[in-house]
Amino acid sequence: MTAKNNMGDVRHQGEILMSYIEVVENVNDYQVFENLLMRKLEQGAKQRKIINVSNLRNIGKTYALLKFSKYNNYICLHNVYEYPSYGNYIVFENYLNENNKILQKHYQFTQKQLYQNKYVIDEDCIKDSIYKLNLNIVTGYRHQNKFENNFSESVIETLKNEIECLIPKIKKARESNEVNTYKNLIIAFKEVLDLIKNYES
Repeated sequence: MTAKNNMGDVRHQGEILMSYIEVVENVNDYQVFENLLMRKLEQGAKQRKIINVSNLRNIGKTYALLKFSKYNNYICLHNVYEYPSYGNYIVFENYLNENNKILQKHYQFTQKQLYQNKYVIDEDCIKDSIYKLNLNIVTGYRHQNKFENNFSESVIETLKNEIECLIPKIKKARESNEVNTYKNLIIAFKEVLDLIKNYES
């Protein structure tokens, strides 16, 4: 596998294959497959390999990955967006809340913070935004057909919220005659608008 297909992390040497599994039959099967997936994730982390899950359906892959990332203090990375004007990054993470519900949240990281963390990736992550950064990807899932550049609705909603937060800041900077702050906020506003426009078109 090439460095590009491994999200830019040259330490990855390939992928771990799993046998074809269509769907679990009952609740007890979920525990069996969760244990199997956890072992595969541990193997992937040890060998720095991505797990090929092209033939696995409805067996709790994402739940197992999020449990694995939580236990090991990894970030399950969905997307990264860089703000060139500020020199920082917005990192979108999938996670399990206290009720074991799968949710998404985002952080603002400096470059130093971005590279201090370790990450795992799910099969639906935004690979085009991630692989070029050469992050510390420990392991994760790959799906031949689904591992593509799809921008989730939750991410777009987050960016729209960023727009709403910028508007009062722009107004305040203009009224206070803070010229440099005003210019930087306008640039950031335009960058977010352009990103939303690109992914909604």
